[in-house]
Parts: sequence; C-alpha cells; structure tokens
Amino acid sequence: PLGSFIDGVHVFDGLTYTFPQTSSKRYWSMTFYNTEIMEQAGYDLEAERLTWDQFREAARVVTEQGQGQYYGLILGGQSADRFGTYVRNLARMAGASSGGSVGFDDIDWRTGEFVYTSDEYLAAIELLMAINDDGSIFPGSMSLSEAEARAQFPQGVAGMILEGPWNIP
Repeated sequence: PLGSFIDGVHVFDGLTYTFPQTSSKRYWSMTFYNTEIMEQAGYDLEAERLTWDQFREAARVVTEQGQGQYYGLILGGQSADRFGTYVRNLARMAGASSGGSVGFDDIDWRTGEFVYTSDEYLAAIELLMAINDDGSIFPGSMSLSEAEARAQFPQGVAGMILEGPWNIP
C-alpha cells in the first residue's frame, strides 16, 4: 500500500532493498497448524478454512486422536493479558469493530464505546471456554509463557496454536 516503502528505510537511490516486516495493522493472534496432526484428523486446511464450530470440533477430534500424546490447542496462558489478545482478535475476525493501537484496542472508534460486551467478544470468550470444557487445551497451558508454548508446538504436542505473525520464521 501507498506509504509502505520509505526512502532511507526500505528504498535507497530508487531501488527497494527491504520490506516492512511489521505494521500496527496486524492480528496479534493467528492460527498456526501442525499440518501432519491436522491431516491425520481428516482436515485439509489448504482446501478449506475452519469456522469457529469447525475449529472447536477439530480441537476435540485432534485431542481424542492424540490419546494424551497431543491436544487440539496449546496456548501460552501464563500472561493473563494474552487471553485478552486471543479474545480481541477472535472477536475482530468475527466482525467486532475496535481500534488497533495498543491501549485503545477495545474501543469502537465509530461510537467511542468499549466493545467488551459485544456479541463478537462474548462469542470469542464462549468459544475458548467451550474448547477448554471439551478438554482440548494442552494441559499446563496456564503455566506456559508464550515462548514456552511456541517452543512446545513444533514438538508435536498440539494441532493448533494461536500466536502472532512473529512465529512465522
């Protein structure tokens, strides 16, 4: 988009040498999948995106299939504010209107009202609670930092993780 490449930062003498790796306009919670585990559970994520109901069901199926060896979802729950991020971004994916800068994430800029009780926020909370009630969250997730959950994920302990774009590398 216009303004993405800045002279002296990305562009030198008219040539682009790098690109912006981050932006204030990003989701802080993306869904990453262990494709091997998900495929074994019967999910082809290249062919179809999961709805929330399918996401919950996939977490349950993966957990059952794992028989205690792996679970549907792992979270870094040690930091309480991270759950706010999960809820906020799930709600945004569902259409919640909210700001984008830190400290003002939960305000609908059209009305100036906080959106904590919007249908989308409540549905996101209910989704996470339902996945937990199903037993589909990796045990001990509440004591794992984000970095520890990230480190566990490639070890095959879960089929899915909610994390930010910095996990891509």
